[in-house]
Amino acid sequence: MKTALISAAIFASCLSAGWLAGQAKKPAPAGAAEAAADVKAAKSRRAPPKSSVPLEVTERLARIRMAKTPEERMRAIIHLAQTIPLGDIETWYDSEWINEGSEDMQTYLFYRTLRARWLASDPEGLVSYAMRKDSDRFYEISQDWAGKDPAAALAYLDKLKDPAKRARVASAIGTALAKADPQLVLSRIPELQKSLSPENSSTVSEMIRELAKSSPELLKAQSANWPDSLRDAVAQGLASASLKRNLASGIAELSRTQDGKRFFKEALQNNSELMKEIAKDPGMLPPGWLGAALEGAGGYYLVQGDPQKWLSMDLSGLALTSQQTQQIRSQAISTLGSKNVDRLMELFGSGDLDESQRRSAIYALGQNLPADKKAAWLASLTDQNEIDMAKQAVASRSSRAEGKTATPSTLLADLGEGETAMTWQQTRAAISWDREQMKSLVSEFAALPGEQKSVVAKKLVESNYSDLPVDFRAQAIGYLIANPEPKPENGTPQEGNRQLTQKASDLASRWAEEDPAAASKWVASLPAGDERLWAAKNLAARWSDYEPAAAERWLAALPSAERKQVQEFLESGQAKH
Repeated sequence: MKTALISAAIFASCLSAGWLAGQAKKPAPAGAAEAAADVKAAKSRRAPPKSSVPLEVTERLARIRMAKTPEERMRAIIHLAQTIPLGDIETWYDSEWINEGSEDMQTYLFYRTLRARWLASDPEGLVSYAMRKDSDRFYEISQDWAGKDPAAALAYLDKLKDPAKRARVASAIGTALAKADPQLVLSRIPELQKSLSPENSSTVSEMIRELAKSSPELLKAQSANWPDSLRDAVAQGLASASLKRNLASGIAELSRTQDGKRFFKEALQNNSELMKEIAKDPGMLPPGWLGAALEGAGGYYLVQGDPQKWLSMDLSGLALTSQQTQQIRSQAISTLGSKNVDRLMELFGSGDLDESQRRSAIYALGQNLPADKKAAWLASLTDQNEIDMAKQAVASRSSRAEGKTATPSTLLADLGEGETAMTWQQTRAAISWDREQMKSLVSEFAALPGEQKSVVAKKLVESNYSDLPVDFRAQAIGYLIANPEPKPENGTPQEGNRQLTQKASDLASRWAEEDPAAASKWVASLPAGDERLWAAKNLAARWSDYEPAAAERWLAALPSAERKQVQEFLESGQAKH
């Protein structure tokens, strides 16, 4: 009983600190010029041979090996973690003498205890280590530190000269800083905006959104003299916070402002709860605002609670376009198929659906009908086009079933669906594709109709499908850059544009390590603009690290204006540590 209490106490004391695992990790989100050399170093690390274990370490481990019971082993491991000299903790992380990465509770507590001690004595060293090793606990560690000592965390950020590392740390500590010390963060936001690259401006926006929730009046007062771009972010953050506090009053307040509709639309992006609230009473919205909601968040969460209501509702009084009305109906049909497929079968057989709605119903039925009803339904169809659509929907469903292998064709078809993301089965299958299948994926994507290609490309940009071919991801990013979405009426750059710049920069930097010639051709193929410029800067920064002569020759061939900006970037120190 005493042992259990000791273990529980240790566990509780370390829980808030989290656990730093030092094996190769899934990369955390990063800035445009991510230093991938450290990632490679982390992934290639191996445990040292037993013969290299120092005698002092062998003696320390002896107590653990001699333990006769799990309780004795637990006590020995915790004792070791508490007595290792602080200066040796990093060595123990790198060595893997205690089976680092193991899932058992004893090893888990060992590393949590080490990490808690390291965070308390040298947080800057721990954050630097976690970033260098590309630990999947980096964000948790950084947030922990920023929440406890915001001034020190900001001072560390000021020291970083590498823009990718500065962006990564800023992204990790931003919201924690805003929660811990709003006044300090408010005094630094204009300066932070200048120190971060344009494609990392979302980090400052996240801080502002957090401040809008916790300290709205303070934010209003402090931001009065900020630049226009920041004041726009403040207005957006305050609008989102107001809608979350009280939807009706927030809408009323926004309806009285010039940009209220735009702020409303942007607040709904990726906000399922607000869409669910709107679904309860869409009539509360001013004319045209429900359409803006659909543009900002789509129709999934609008119809999710009661799809049948939206199929039977008279939408004529909601100031929707015919396309928006069809979007709601189609989404309701798709949702009804997953919730009540028998009811959807009744609707399909009633003849009350128009051509577009029948197409949506065919796909939903093919995806959701049980096997014992699917064959009879297929046999009941008489129109050849509908038969072909139904067979394709059934085949797509089968490819996603457990144990089935995705093909390039079925993957593109699934990603082209409005609400469908890539499943882990598809990801696993894609990893095993041979060269011919990879080529087929690239060529089939190129042949997609523009609308479907745009849907697929957006999903690849918004997600991190790093196991797919780099040239496929490059093609998707390039398509979105060449076919941008319309800018809002006031011309403010959209979040999607910043995301594209970041994705293009990151891909160019990482591709430079595998095939810089291919990466440089892709960068040259991009339309002139911020995306190509930042991709070129990060390609040059990474390429020049290991092939400076080749990078210099490529740089010399760039258009003069672009070459000058890339050269200035390399010489400014922003591209280096």
